[in-house]
Amino acid sequence: MLQSNINNTRSDVAQLMHVLLELTTRIENELSRSGAEGRKRFEGQAGQSDD
Repeated sequence: MLQSNINNTRSDVAQLMHVLLELTTRIENELSRSGAEGRKRFEGQAGQSDD
């Protein structure tokens, strides 16, 4: 899921991890508020691909 290279500093990676944590927290909070129907809708969307 995450690949860093020699040009990425530890700070860059830490910032990315922080943003990913914020996103997952927001998603989980929204799913908690939306209930079973919201989770079902999210799971349907998350499994889709634009390829």
